[in-house]
Amino acid sequence: PPTVLEITPVTTAPGLDLNPTFSPGGNSLAYSSDRGGIWLMPALGGTPRQLTEFGCHPAWSRDGSQVAFQSESFHDMIQPYASSATIWVVASGGGAPRQVTSAGRPAGGHLFPTWSPDGRRIAFLNANMLSMQLWSISSGGEQLIQLSPDGSGDKADVTYAPDGESIYFTMGMTLFKMRVSPETGARRGRPARVADLGSMPFRHPTFSADGGKLAYSAWAVKSNVWSVPLSAQTHAAAGPPEALTDELNSRNGLFDFSPDGRKIAFTSMRRGSGYQLWLMDSDGGNKSQLTTDAQAAYSPSWSPTGERIAFQSMREGRTTLSSIELASRKETVQTGAEGLEILRLSPDARQVAFTYVPGNFFNIGVMPVEGGPPRQLTFERTFTGLPSWSPDGKLLAFQSKRGDDMQIMLIPSDGGTPTQLTFDRGDKWPYSWSPGGDKIVFAGARGGIWNLWWISPSDKSERQLTHNTKPGIILRFPGWSPLGDQIIYEQAEITGNIYVMSLKN
Repeated sequence: PPTVLEITPVTTAPGLDLNPTFSPGGNSLAYSSDRGGIWLMPALGGTPRQLTEFGCHPAWSRDGSQVAFQSESFHDMIQPYASSATIWVVASGGGAPRQVTSAGRPAGGHLFPTWSPDGRRIAFLNANMLSMQLWSISSGGEQLIQLSPDGSGDKADVTYAPDGESIYFTMGMTLFKMRVSPETGARRGRPARVADLGSMPFRHPTFSADGGKLAYSAWAVKSNVWSVPLSAQTHAAAGPPEALTDELNSRNGLFDFSPDGRKIAFTSMRRGSGYQLWLMDSDGGNKSQLTTDAQAAYSPSWSPTGERIAFQSMREGRTTLSSIELASRKETVQTGAEGLEILRLSPDARQVAFTYVPGNFFNIGVMPVEGGPPRQLTFERTFTGLPSWSPDGKLLAFQSKRGDDMQIMLIPSDGGTPTQLTFDRGDKWPYSWSPGGDKIVFAGARGGIWNLWWISPSDKSERQLTHNTKPGIILRFPGWSPLGDQIIYEQAEITGNIYVMSLKN
C-alpha cells in the first residue's frame, strides 16, 4: 500500500472548499467554494484566484486552457435529480464564462462535465425525476446527443478514456464502457460491462494518463428507518433517535403512518427485488413485505380508513397509481401516472400531488385519483418538487431551489401564489406536517451536516430535533405520526475507500 509522506493544507479560508481537481500539468488546482464559484490556486498553495462567481464541479480540458463546470451545486449522495444546472466553460486564464447547454434542453440538471481528450466535446449527466442518463455536446454548444436512453438505468460518474474512443460510467455496483466516435461523439454499439463490485456502489472512476489503470471509490451504504420520540405538548425531542430497521446495502425510506399511528408503510430497495412496499409496527416490530411487483412499488400513502394503501408502481414499463387492500392483498391500478413522481395522496383521498416536468422544468401539480390531466400549481424554472399535504388538505409544502440553496415553500392546494418560509443557506426537505397542521418537519443540511427540524408556517419559528455531527450521515423523508409522539425518517450512512484497477486492452 502507498505511504503518506506529508499532508499539506492548501486552502485555509473559513467555509467549505470542495471538488479539487489538478490541471493537466499538475501545477494548479481548480475547486469550488461556498464563497461562490470556481477558484484556482497553485497546487502547492498560494493566493487563490476566483475564476467564476457561480458553479461547482470544475473539469479541466486536456490542454489546460479551459475549465468546464456546472452552474449549480449538486449533492450526488443526497438528491440527484434536484438540480436545474447547466454546463458552462471559462478560460483558465480568466474571462467571461460561456454557457454551453441550455436550461430545459434536455429537461433536468446537467451535471458532472468531462472533456474529450481533443477538447471538441463535453459529456455530462442529465438528471431528471425519471432517470440519469448520458449526453454529449460540442464544446461550442452544438450537436447535442443523447447517448443512453431514458429508462435504461441511472448512470453516474461519466469520464472519457484517454484515447477518446470510449466513455466509462457507473450504474450502481457496476462499471460500464461505451464506445463513441471521436469525430461525432455518437455511440457505437451497446455498453459493455467492465467490473461488478457485488454489493458496493462503484463511484468516481478516474484514469491514469496511459489508460492502463483506473482509480475508483467503493462505497458501503447503510440506509435505514429511524425514529425520534416527541413530546406531544412541546413538539420537542423526548429522547435520542433509535433505528427501526437494520439493513446493509439496501435503501429504506419513503414512509407513511397508518391513520391510527400504529403501523408504518415504507419503501425498501434490495438488490434482486428492487423497490417494494413493506409494513412494520410503529416501534419497528413485525416487519413483513407487502408487494412483490415485478418492476417497482414505492411511495405509499394510507387511505383515511386505514384499509388500503395507495402507491406508485411500474407496470410493463409504465408508471401507475395503484392501491393494495390490506386484508386481501389485492392490488388495483387506479390510473396511469406517466411522468409523475413521488405521488402523495390527499387527506380526503380524492387527489394526488406530485412532482413532474411540464414545459421542461420541474414543478408540482395535482390530479384526481381516478385520473385526468394534471393541474400545474407552480411555474418555476428551477427545481421545484416533493409536495406534502397539510392535514386539512388546504395547503401543500414543497421545496424549491433558490440559487444554490433549497428552500421550503407553501402554496394553496387549489392554486395561488407560493410563500417562501425559509431563507437560510443549505438544503431542506419538507415531507410531512404535525397532526394539528401548525408545524412542518424537514430534513435540513446546515454547514454540510444533516439533522431534523420543524418550522411553524405561522411565525416561521424553528426547532432542531436531532443532533447529528457526522458529515457522512444523510437524513431524508421525515414523517410525523398522527399521534404526535414520533417522527420517523431515513438515515443513510456512507463510507468508502479508494482502489486502483489494472485494465487490459
